[in-house]
Amino acid sequence: MATILQHMRPWMKRSIEESKLARLRVDVDAFAATTEDVPEPTCEVEADDMMLSALFGDKMSSLDPPCG
Repeated sequence: MATILQHMRPWMKRSIEESKLARLRVDVDAFAATTEDVPEPTCEVEADDMMLSALFGDKMSSLDPPCG
């Protein structure tokens, strides 16, 4: 007479292998996603950089009003 464990062993092996395969697919997808090219900056990014440098740049305008 076979035990319950002997009947479940093939099912358990298959389940374990399927879960390992699913984890491997996730790892491969994550690795493939990190090798994609970085998109070029858009005009909006360049405009934002220009605005930030104008606001927070090293050049400080004089706060004294001109006499005239």
